[in-house]
Amino acid sequence: MKRTLLLICTLLCANVLMAQTEFIVGNLKYKVSSPNLQIVSVGKVDTTIITANIPETVTYQGTTYSVTFIGYGAFRDCSSLTSITIPNSVTSIGNNAFENCSSLTSVTIPNSVTSIGNNAFENCSSLTSVTIGNSVTSIGINAFENCSSLTSVTIPNSVTSIGSNAFRNCSSLTSVTIPNSVTSIEGFTFYSCSSLTSVTIPNSVTSIRTSVFNNCSSLTSITIPNSVTSIGSSAFYGCDGLTSVTCLANTPPSLGGNVFYNTPSNKTLNVNCGLKDDYISSWTDFYHNNIHEIPFVVNATANNEAFGSVAVESDCSSATLTATANACYQFVGWNDGNTENPRLVTLSSDTTLTANFEVMVVNNDITATICEGQVYTENGFNVSEAGTYTQTLQSANGCDSIVTLVVTTYPTFDTTITATINAGEMYSEFGFSESEAGTYVQNLQTVNGCDSTITLILDVNSSLMDVEHSELSFFPNPTNSKVTFNQAIERIELIDLMGKTLRTYENESEINIEQLPAGVYYLRLTNNEKQTLRKIIKE
Repeated sequence: MKRTLLLICTLLCANVLMAQTEFIVGNLKYKVSSPNLQIVSVGKVDTTIITANIPETVTYQGTTYSVTFIGYGAFRDCSSLTSITIPNSVTSIGNNAFENCSSLTSVTIPNSVTSIGNNAFENCSSLTSVTIGNSVTSIGINAFENCSSLTSVTIPNSVTSIGSNAFRNCSSLTSVTIPNSVTSIEGFTFYSCSSLTSVTIPNSVTSIRTSVFNNCSSLTSITIPNSVTSIGSSAFYGCDGLTSVTCLANTPPSLGGNVFYNTPSNKTLNVNCGLKDDYISSWTDFYHNNIHEIPFVVNATANNEAFGSVAVESDCSSATLTATANACYQFVGWNDGNTENPRLVTLSSDTTLTANFEVMVVNNDITATICEGQVYTENGFNVSEAGTYTQTLQSANGCDSIVTLVVTTYPTFDTTITATINAGEMYSEFGFSESEAGTYVQNLQTVNGCDSTITLILDVNSSLMDVEHSELSFFPNPTNSKVTFNQAIERIELIDLMGKTLRTYENESEINIEQLPAGVYYLRLTNNEKQTLRKIIKE
């Protein structure tokens, strides 16, 4: 009796537990996969369902659950299902989730999904387009097998693995791009994709497995990247439209059996420069006359097309580059520092070079001298002060020319001299020859060709004694350094022959003219309100 009661209790508890872990809301069944985290998956639904809008959350008996998974076979054999909405809360699509949904035409897999299970969309024969979110990392075995209406698919860069037979018998698939995150293309992946004309295989792929492109009868050409080291048996078996194979691997990849069996016998094999003999000995499926070496690509351009151009003549292993400058520009060198033009380049790989051109500028330097107050107005300049000036002009052929002008200005002198002579004496300095009191003006020209005006105010004073006979005297004269006076002089002015005051001294009994050039100078001496002008010679 006790055992019977225990069995009944166990069955009742199991039914209660089942009721707590599975429930139906709308036309979808949910299974609680983690009560503590309040997470559910979509369970097996009624096969007569036509549309399904999976919500991000679902509430049952006061508890709200997040929908994160489409479970195993959830929509399997739902042949009337035409549309499905998968929310961003779903992270995984389980095995066989949409298998045999023959009326389903399109699916958008959101960015939240990270994996597509085995056989997930197998036999979805009306499916024409699939958008795979950029978080998916794996596409399971047979995931899209027999999706005969599928025309194109873009696999995002997040995908690292594509299961075998993933697109097998997708007979309408015309093109596919495999991202550079994938390292291996598994066996039979594109088996009998009879409409497939082009495939992009990235440099990340190291192996192409067995029968990957077997019976892809519309495939006309294939490029195998330099990363591939092995190609499995029958990889291109039955590709009877294949006319061109390009293999960029520097070491011929190992071949399994019948890799190119039942493909055109006259198909060509293109290999990198210098590798023809290696492939002749390694890939015996190809007649050696059908193996051609690909010249290394030389991409040579100008730094600016308006400045110039580059011509390239190349063979398999070398190229001659000629840089030609346009009018008013000049070639200065290549981006790697080489300045040869034309330039012979020995090639061991694809090469990119840039010819650098710059504006051709003619530099002209002009020096000019002007007097104070004059203006230099040649070569486009309008300059009245000393300095360095730059002017950009256009030459006769339309090219720029930079003219640098260095201007030196020489002073003009407007000097007034006050002098006193004794009665009967003659003032005969600075071009004057006067014996009477008055104001006189003399216009002179300096050695630099600048005009100078000297005004002489002459006073005749019978009480002014000649300096040589007065108590005021200086020595030596001539001198090469110092001049010494017999008493302190209130004001001493040192004047050159042009009348320019070079130095002034106050209350000095000695002056030093050692730094002056040799020549004749004048000393204007003022003492006790009297002036006299005397000549001194600097040796």
